[in-house]
Formats: sequence, structure tokens, C-alpha cells
Amino acid sequence: QQNQVSPTPIPKPTPKPTTQPPKYFPSPTTKTKTTEKSGFVKTTPTFDYKTNTLKLQTDVNSKISSLKTGVYKAQDSLHATYYDNPEAKKELDKAWHSFYWAKKYLSDAEWTQKEGEKFISKSNWEEAYYKYEYSWDKANRINKYLSEITEFMKNAKSITK
Repeated sequence: QQNQVSPTPIPKPTPKPTTQPPKYFPSPTTKTKTTEKSGFVKTTPTFDYKTNTLKLQTDVNSKISSLKTGVYKAQDSLHATYYDNPEAKKELDKAWHSFYWAKKYLSDAEWTQKEGEKFISKSNWEEAYYKYEYSWDKANRINKYLSEITEFMKNAKSITK
């Protein structure tokens, strides 16, 4: 048999930003831009960052507020729970690990939420939008970890019965 050397993979180029609307809104075209070219009138959809940023800001603020309550309730439950059983302790450790990630994503979401507020205060709607979109993305990851915490704590409790 011959030793074959696999060719070095060519790295894919980093995609350049496009003029496509951001991902938060499935079809966020709220204004149209009309241009004349070669005697034809072309209507091109554009993204209204101000309107969409203000909507996203409201959604992000509400989502973070409700998730924050869940994260701190999970923390209180974890602090109040102790098991002597080694298997139950393992489940509790898994719950603490999930709590770490829930808390991290909450922190990330809150941080970029505040950055978005700063951009709004400067009327920089596009930058604010992207900060809120990032915050929304991080906040959406929290529920998975809250569910895991609940599951691991149930597992730990069932082991001790």
C-alpha cells in the first residue's frame, strides 16, 4: 500500500457582509427605495433599522427580564440542594455546569443589551440593531440550560429515593 498524503484543505473565505436584512426578522422590509436606471423604475426593499431596532429592543428587554428570574431561581435551588449519594452529586454537578452556561449567556445578553442602549442614545440604529440581535441570540440559548438544570436536579432527587 502506498501512503497517500491528503491535500491541505483550502480555507473557505470569510463571508463578506451583505445588504440582506438581519436574521431576527424574517421579512423586515418596511420601506422601499426607488431608483431609476435605463429608463426603468426599480423598487428595492430596504431595512428600516430604527423601527426594527425599537421593536427588537422591546423584545430583548422582555426576554432577558423573564429569563433572569429563571436563572436566579435555578441558582437559589442549586444553593439549597445537597446530596451525600455520589451518583446524585454527579447529577447536581451537571446542573451546576448548566447553570454556569445559563449565567454566562445571561451576562452576555445583558452586556450587549446595554451596548445597544448606548448606540440608541447616539441614534446609531444599525449598530444598536446588531447589538440587540446578538443579545437576542444569547438570550435564546438560556432556556436550554434552564431545562437541563431542572432535568439534572430531578435525576439527582430520584437517585436518592
